[in-house]
Amino acid sequence: EILTQAGWRRIDEIKVGEMALTRIDDSGSLEWNKVEAVPQVFAPKLYYFKNQSINMQGTPEHKMVIKRRRRNKQGIFRVEASKLWKMSECLVPLTGVNNKIAPASLFGYDAEDIAEFLGWYISEGNSKIKNGKKTTIIIAQDKKANPEKCERLEDLFDRLGFSWRYYGNAYGVGVKGMSETLRAEIYKQPKSDGKFIPKLFFEQPRNVIEKLLAGLILGDGCITRSEGRKDAVNYFTKSAQLAGDVQALAVLVNKRATVRQRKTGLYVVHFGYKQWASVDDAKHAIV
Repeated sequence: EILTQAGWRRIDEIKVGEMALTRIDDSGSLEWNKVEAVPQVFAPKLYYFKNQSINMQGTPEHKMVIKRRRRNKQGIFRVEASKLWKMSECLVPLTGVNNKIAPASLFGYDAEDIAEFLGWYISEGNSKIKNGKKTTIIIAQDKKANPEKCERLEDLFDRLGFSWRYYGNAYGVGVKGMSETLRAEIYKQPKSDGKFIPKLFFEQPRNVIEKLLAGLILGDGCITRSEGRKDAVNYFTKSAQLAGDVQALAVLVNKRATVRQRKTGLYVVHFGYKQWASVDDAKHAIV
């Protein structure tokens, strides 16, 4: 699959002209660029690279970005999949660098604050219905169970200038004074099993996306801290679309994420910190 501005897409579904996320070899910078060509020739065989970090199939001529495990004058370079199959001590990149410049605002509000607010809403929110129309925004959170999260939410509402009320196990946020564009974006969100990340966030800089992820994870995530180890971060959702979107956001903040589905149907997005993966143990099969 390839990450496009419409989400993850199978490579055989991509069309010329679509915007796809690309990575500059040497710097690792991530950029959105138009697809200029798509495969037109049937490949009689594919090289299948698969381990805990990689899962991809490439034609013999497919160029792969690699570097040697040990320091080498070549630095980062490209090599055809068929040649890489015969090489050893090679690594492939798993992440990139998002160099977008931060906007001062989104929807007329501080960009980081509104990103976090939308993260909270996507994870924990819904809207009241009155006369068949969506009205007050509801964000579930309990002061007894999560006092620190509630304090953070209240500070966020105040910074954004939103009117709000606590109902005992959830917050009601008024929409009358809210910008029309923001309100419209919020009302686009369906029920929990169909939620998604608004497309505009895939073009935001790292700091804004990190705030969006913070809101999402504070709402429906789990951070496990262990002494001497990096935090283990997981996000949970019923929405396949949202799981894929969160995985894409991870790429844009220089992380990687994997998605698995439990037998209950719940999707778990696990965030990882590994930036390069070995190819040596990934030579799964030629198919």
